[in-house]
Amino acid sequence: MNAETIVRRKLMVVSKLRYLERRYHSQQKLLEAINTKVSQKLSGADLSRYLSGKAHPSGKRLDELWDLLLSNYFKELQFRNIIKKHSHIIEIDNNLQIDVSYLLSDARALYTIIDFALYRKLYSVDGREVILAECGINKIATLEVDGIAFAAAIAASMGQNVDMVYCRKSPTFDFLERSEWGQSMFKPADGRLQGLFLPKKYIKDGERVLIVDDVVNSGSSIRALIKLVSNLKGIPVAVLVLYSHMKDYTSILNDFPDLKFIVLYNQ
Repeated sequence: MNAETIVRRKLMVVSKLRYLERRYHSQQKLLEAINTKVSQKLSGADLSRYLSGKAHPSGKRLDELWDLLLSNYFKELQFRNIIKKHSHIIEIDNNLQIDVSYLLSDARALYTIIDFALYRKLYSVDGREVILAECGINKIATLEVDGIAFAAAIAASMGQNVDMVYCRKSPTFDFLERSEWGQSMFKPADGRLQGLFLPKKYIKDGERVLIVDDVVNSGSSIRALIKLVSNLKGIPVAVLVLYSHMKDYTSILNDFPDLKFIVLYNQ
């Protein structure tokens, strides 16, 4: 493990401990919960120094805390619970509607979800295992407008070698010619023909692309984005969404069999 990875792990562990402290409202209760699962017990002073940033765990203790936080031991760190805690969810005509704007404005909660989405073992909707941080992703793609905050935060978490791009619903010909735009047309639930547009230069041949969005409804726009990335010679590795209203993923998975479609909160 190189030095950069170790530093990243230390910072992530401390960040998640701070998030848990906010949920537990007590360092002592958090300490007790941790010490029931690790062999190298923490003292109250250890935990206090980590939370204050005066020290960081290292060696075996770092490894144990990392594995513990990536597990589902803490219910407060399960995706569904974090999203429910920081979103507005209501039921309309037996369907759940969600507003994730509160989550996107809470940096600590948002980055907790993102870090775990990158480093936890996840499962696609058809049951395939994936760890996104190990997929060689070098580009994040999303849709305007609501997916941009989520995508930008993921790119920032993955480091300076990962860029983020977003598709427009209409091209702007004042700075690029029509021929310089890639496009993909689709029909959403209302039946009106719409398009997604992305400058061709933003996706390079062979780039491994993670497609993200906050909320997916029918899946038509996500399908169009997958197709657009493919047409521009990128490789759509996975789709990651916070919340999905979709009931059936068969068609997308049949059209893109190598794609892993991951939903953190599925209705």
